[in-house]
Amino acid sequence: MLIVADKHQTGFDQPLLHTMYVDKKLPGIKAVQTLSRLNRMHSGKLDTFVLDFVNEASDIQKSFQPFYEQTTIDEGTEPNILYDLKGKLDGFPIYWGEEIESFSKIFFKKQQMHGDQGKLNQILDPAVERFKQRPEQEKDEFKSTLSSFARIYSFLSQIVPFQDPDLHKLFVYSQFYCESYQRRVMELDLSL
Repeated sequence: MLIVADKHQTGFDQPLLHTMYVDKKLPGIKAVQTLSRLNRMHSGKLDTFVLDFVNEASDIQKSFQPFYEQTTIDEGTEPNILYDLKGKLDGFPIYWGEEIESFSKIFFKKQQMHGDQGKLNQILDPAVERFKQRPEQEKDEFKSTLSSFARIYSFLSQIVPFQDPDLHKLFVYSQFYCESYQRRVMELDLSL
């Protein structure tokens, strides 16, 4: 944890910085300079998070607009939307509950063994194959819903304690599923 006053606004570079809690006004360029400290890339860093106690989202968005073609800010999210998204995902004939349970037994065991990564991939393979067989419109809808679920879960899990292990299992499974699918697409592109 790092606590600072104004040091993030110029010249600070820490690629591991992931989460920022803001408790003072950040007008104009100060907002851009401060919040952009999170943009540094680092292995394993997939997203960032800002919890702002003072600034209005519209003010931050206006500060960034001169520097970007499109500026978007995720507003607060209702935690129950995760259950709606999970229900929608469960309705697609892509993954099965038994697959998520098998995946979780290996992923969440106390000590990983040599070969566990291969076992996880084997569990993911049938879902990837079922996905590839679906119509394009359904694929797009599934990907969009899965992406929304993962993004919202990642956001909410930082500020709301969840007691539902099924949501967490689906989140972890979905992260690995997306990586497995992307790897297959890359392998296919390379073979062409």
